[in-house]
Parts: sequence; C-alpha cells; structure tokens
Amino acid sequence: MNFDIQQDLLEAGEKYLHTYEHKKKGIKRGKEKKKAEIETLLKEIEDLINMLSSDALVADMHWIDLENSHNTENIKHQIEKELDAFNKREEVEHD
Repeated sequence: MNFDIQQDLLEAGEKYLHTYEHKKKGIKRGKEKKKAEIETLLKEIEDLINMLSSDALVADMHWIDLENSHNTENIKHQIEKELDAFNKREEVEHD
C-alpha cells in the first residue's frame, strides 16, 4: 500500500515537472518572439530615421534645437526667411 502511494507521488511529481518545464519553455519562446519583434521594429525605425536624415541632407535642411536655443527671435526670423524662399521657389515652379 505504501509503495502504491509512493509510486503515485512520484508520477504526480514527474507530471508536475513536465508541465512546469513545458510552460517555462512556452514563456521563454514568447519572450524571445517579442524580443525579435522589438528588434525588427527598432531596425525599421532606425532605417526610417536614416532615410529621413538623408532626405533632409539632400534638401539642405537643418535641425533647429528650439529647447536649448536662447535666441528664439533669430530662429523665428530664420524660419520665416526659409518659408519665404520656399514659397518663392514654388511660385516659380508653377509659373
């Protein structure tokens, strides 16, 4: 009788370990899948940023740091000047 109880306990323990390992592997696979998806998205974002940067260089665009700039009037004047130049180029193209 004790032998049957011990055998049942052993089988239950083995079943539990099998279930635990199976769930553990599933969770690990899920984490790996999410990590791969995140890496893919980050790579895609990096490529888009590089493309945007290249397009900006081709168009002779410059980044303006508005948060750390102390002379906002000069920046506003520069933006207005660039917008005027852009509008003039578009008028010439449409004519």
